[in-house]
Amino acid sequence: MPTMHIVRGVPGSGKTTFAKKLWSWNVGDYFWEADMFMVDVDGNYVFDGSRLKECHANCFAAVSRDVSERRDVIVSNTFIRKWEMENYLELAKANGYRVMVWRMMNRFDNVHGVPVDRVETMLTNMEDVEGEYKVCN
Repeated sequence: MPTMHIVRGVPGSGKTTFAKKLWSWNVGDYFWEADMFMVDVDGNYVFDGSRLKECHANCFAAVSRDVSERRDVIVSNTFIRKWEMENYLELAKANGYRVMVWRMMNRFDNVHGVPVDRVETMLTNMEDVEGEYKVCN
């Protein structure tokens, strides 16, 4: 049975680092984040809030393509509220995937420039997901 790994947490919690570890351990065939679609023509990450919806749509499309090919996949985004991962959960269920949710509990400086007060608000709003694995690394 193929697996979809969902890695979630606030900015600076180590989502990308952990997702890359999973990928390096050959846990997933592909690894996707909305941030991968937020790059300039030179391939540099440049945050543009007006493109968030587009970047998340591109991320979901990439995951959907991999699921259609029955590949194990890792997706890493903040997913603060449960509804934010609902389309991924529905995709996984509709295609017979096992889902593992990993919640990052670390607190590092975030590379995205998200202000501390915004990160604190996100932490306050973070909803628990039944069965998720809480990770500190």
